Amino acid sequence: MKQIKKIYKTLNLSTYKADGLYIPFDPTWNRVLINLSGGADSAILTFLLCKHIEDNNYNCKVDVVSYIRMWKTRPWQSSIALNVYNWLKNRFPDIVKNRYTTFIPPELEMGAIGLINDLGRPGDAIIGTSYSQYLQAQHGYNAIYNATTKNPPGNTNPWRVVTRDNPQIERSILALPGTDGWFLTPFTLVAKDWIVKQYVNNDVLDLLNTTRSCEGEFSELNYKTYIPNQIVPICNECFWCDERAWAKKEAGIDD
Repeated sequence: MKQIKKIYKTLNLSTYKADGLYIPFDPTWNRVLINLSGGADSAILTFLLCKHIEDNNYNCKVDVVSYIRMWKTRPWQSSIALNVYNWLKNRFPDIVKNRYTTFIPPELEMGAIGLINDLGRPGDAIIGTSYSQYLQAQHGYNAIYNATTKNPPGNTNPWRVVTRDNPQIERSILALPGTDGWFLTPFTLVAKDWIVKQYVNNDVLDLLNTTRSCEGEFSELNYKTYIPNQIVPICNECFWCDERAWAKKEAGIDD
């Protein structure tokens, strides 16, 4: 962790410590943007940042951006992301402000077409990054936060993103300066067990239960049959179910 702090220091980025992890945040910032998917990682990152702002009475507002994805086969994702935003907005009404959404065509998802050859990146990542940068340029965000984590050690589920297995400690994966502000990924070197532990530490398991990790699909549930906020089962087969179950066990949470 000291090596991580050193990287931020070389970039002249102020940090604070959350359960041993250094998270970049400059007390002079007045507006940041967080990619809020409706999953556990981005929800707790938003919570931790807002709590830090609240505890120190900083004059900083937090906006979020969510992406409408897999609208035909996983229509519940939009409802869950909105529920997570509403939870955070209710908890931090003077800090959490605007919510933006944008659409990612299913045909451009990583699982549909893989990497776009000329760019070496999946279409969903290109759209997400580009839209975030647009918002940053338009609204003057000091930083954009992304909550990507590394994979659990030893997990071989074929659905996992293999590049997240053993990320190297490099400043390019933690903080990137841009023309209009920072792009920050402070969770890149921690796994989901650390994420779930923060819900326990901060007594916000109700927020964890508002999030969803499962990326499974169900033949009887689609955009025609799904009713907003209905209970959706989990598949217990995908990587994200494996990861969450492992993390909850490590954190001592029983289902």
